[in-house]
Amino acid sequence: MEYNKEMKFKIEKEVFDKFPNLVVALPIILDFDNNKSSVESLKYLRGQETDLRANLDLDSLVKDKRVAIYIDAFKKFGVDPEVFLPAHVALAKRVLEGGELPDINPLVNIYNALSIKYLTPFGGEDLNSLYGDFVLKFAEGGEQWIPIGGTKSRPAVKGELIWRDDLDLSTRALNWRQCDRTKLTKNSKNGYFIMDGFSNVNRENIEKAATKFLDLVNKHFGGDGKIYWLDKEHPEVEIPFESKKISQNNLKQKRESKPIKIVKKEHFGYAKIIAGIINQTLGIDNADVEFAENSEFGDYSCNVALVLAKSEGKNPRELAEEIRIKLSKSPELSKFVDKIEVDGPGFINFWLKTDVLVSNLMQIEEEKEKYGQSDFLKGKKVVVEYTDPNPFKEFHIGHLYTNTVGESISRLQSAIGASVWRADYFGDVGMHAAKAIWGLMFKFSEDKVDIKDLTEKPLKERIEYFGQAYAKGATAFEENAAAAEDMKELNFLIFKAAQEVVLPEFNESPQVNYDQYIKKDGKYSYSEIKNIYEIGRAWSLEYFESIYKRVGMKFDGYYPESRTGEFGYGMVLDGLAKGIFEKGERGAVIFPGEKYGLHNRVFINALNLPTYETKDFGNAVAKYKDFPYDKSIIVTGNEIDAYFDVVLKALFMYKKDLSEATTHIGHGMVRLPEGKMSSRTGKIIRGEWVLDEARKKLLDAHDMEDEIAEQVALGAVKYAFLKQGIGGDIAFDFESSLSLEGNSGPYLQYTVARCNSVIQKAPTFKDTVLQGAYSNLNEEELSVLRSLPRFSEVISIAAKTYSPNLLCNYLYDLASKFNTFYAHNRIISEEGKTKNEEVGNFRLTLTAGTGQVLKNGLNLLGIQSPERM
Repeated sequence: MEYNKEMKFKIEKEVFDKFPNLVVALPIILDFDNNKSSVESLKYLRGQETDLRANLDLDSLVKDKRVAIYIDAFKKFGVDPEVFLPAHVALAKRVLEGGELPDINPLVNIYNALSIKYLTPFGGEDLNSLYGDFVLKFAEGGEQWIPIGGTKSRPAVKGELIWRDDLDLSTRALNWRQCDRTKLTKNSKNGYFIMDGFSNVNRENIEKAATKFLDLVNKHFGGDGKIYWLDKEHPEVEIPFESKKISQNNLKQKRESKPIKIVKKEHFGYAKIIAGIINQTLGIDNADVEFAENSEFGDYSCNVALVLAKSEGKNPRELAEEIRIKLSKSPELSKFVDKIEVDGPGFINFWLKTDVLVSNLMQIEEEKEKYGQSDFLKGKKVVVEYTDPNPFKEFHIGHLYTNTVGESISRLQSAIGASVWRADYFGDVGMHAAKAIWGLMFKFSEDKVDIKDLTEKPLKERIEYFGQAYAKGATAFEENAAAAEDMKELNFLIFKAAQEVVLPEFNESPQVNYDQYIKKDGKYSYSEIKNIYEIGRAWSLEYFESIYKRVGMKFDGYYPESRTGEFGYGMVLDGLAKGIFEKGERGAVIFPGEKYGLHNRVFINALNLPTYETKDFGNAVAKYKDFPYDKSIIVTGNEIDAYFDVVLKALFMYKKDLSEATTHIGHGMVRLPEGKMSSRTGKIIRGEWVLDEARKKLLDAHDMEDEIAEQVALGAVKYAFLKQGIGGDIAFDFESSLSLEGNSGPYLQYTVARCNSVIQKAPTFKDTVLQGAYSNLNEEELSVLRSLPRFSEVISIAAKTYSPNLLCNYLYDLASKFNTFYAHNRIISEEGKTKNEEVGNFRLTLTAGTGQVLKNGLNLLGIQSPERM
């Protein structure tokens, strides 16, 4: 192993540009013994928990400046602090809710104790695990990261703060989400400990915590320690430690030592047939056949020779040639494969016969809108849950994105034969509703109106009023202690109102007694709050339905949290009796996720109320009750990926079959040049505004009918969302999204309209193709013809992998090839006739087939294809 002679910890300039007051205390401790003082360290941790409960409560915790500064920092780099709490806040919150911090190992116990004592983030990792320098920087997006105890990578989101070394990512969200590779264990001997803060708020507090930590470590674990500091004036420090070094030779050896392996996977269409014949010919079961990325190398390619060469003791290319000869003798393969060639180090490439390609073209004409569909999931029931907007708040661009992704996934599942149930899960109870109703009552008083007066306004204006009210309530909750108490009182009244308003719709009875929490001499009239809640909730749902109708979709089932919370409450109590859940000190019911390499979460809080976790828990059963599914797909933002890991693990322990049937798909955020969105402040980017603005820009730039402009605007926005892979953030801009050129929805829609126009100008078009018409195809014709059969395979792969972007890539490639063909070949004359009837008819058939495939593909993305543009 090679080592660096010196090692540096450093922070990139771009981080200080955004956080100029960032400061990091860096205790480095060498040659300690982490097997010592296990009893003393645990005792010290429990003592700090007791002190915290005596001096702080949950309300004062969130208002403490040592907490507020980190919550603001989280928001700046795109992490939702309500979902991913800063580390020290999560620890303190767990203790204040009645739980205990886990006994991990002595050193971790010490720094967790100091984290809640000084209310500062405190992370510790094994110094021996690092390669090269250790750097704090903004993530580019997609860097691989496996959490402590995890096995599945959770890629970093573009723009979040990460620490990484020369090997890969170590921690996400500053130092608050650590990875498995660098964790401290009882065998660790050298460690680095990171305490991040802000020089204008808590540097002195961090310094006290760091000094105390060094004293305790020296006393209980031995070793030599020193505190280093990083800030804007000192962006890097050198420490006396030789980290491991990764050389190019190391990387080369690592690549070469790893055997080439093809994972056995499902194939579709011609790829499935070719793979089957290869498997049968060679007596194997894992041949992998893929599209040839370059048409010069055929239609399909297989690297089976590269996989088998080592075990066969042969040169890969020589083995590929042997396999080619065997396959060329296959009568089944010769029915549709024109030639087989070996290329490069041992790839085997396949060309389909032209008459097979033409036969496929005629199949398009025969099947029309059904072309590309399959029965792969025939007989299977699939629930897709998506959108999930909350009543009393506006429908923002994030909801529009989730709706677009979820609807496309739903259509793709239907295209491969599944029976699909579209589910909308929404939060009609909770503090957001209390904040909104408090804000409404404040504005009623301020504007001298009431709920009846709002009835006279158009629905859109009523919802905008709700948005203003929510922003007013959210701000007051943070800044006005008395208002916050009022909202807590309102929260219980709203939960009770929901039981009376919502549960009768489902013929279900309440499971939670909210009366015990309602003040008899409270400030608010229950009947008035119930009236506002019932009317406001109905208006919100009506507003959401108007948007769903506009974007061209409809839900099959609705799952309000007021209902699923009741479902989940009984399930969690049952799970508690079965030992799946545990009781905290103050009576909270907790799922011990740390036992399974995850994190702990509260399912019923200390007030005996169901949390979000319990509502999601119950939602799984509520959906199954309505539609007994084989597969349940949940589409949300990826900021709650870790949350769902815990919920699904708890569900696995309680109802294994439902958990195993459930897949959570986390997508990134939509970012616009206009800036960040916040419903709390009222500065949100409404989904309708995005659609309206796109429509307006199209009408300003082009001579379009209103109906066509609406279809193109919807197509532009949806395609811009879907063409990028799910998981990373999306940078949306109107100019490129609305362009009639390049990789955009309007470009594809325009291509369909072009195909329609050509066909309409050719009254002599016949839907048959004679063999002589395709005996001598040119490069542009063949390029389009060879692309068409891939459509059904792309649908199957996109559906199975929940990747609409794969379909987008295919459609753009097909449209580009067709437009190249269109530009270089005359299809019909100006008089609507063809120079050569057979060739002309083939080109018309090719044009019609391309238009049909593009139209079918856009429909699977939820995009309409105007007949003309």
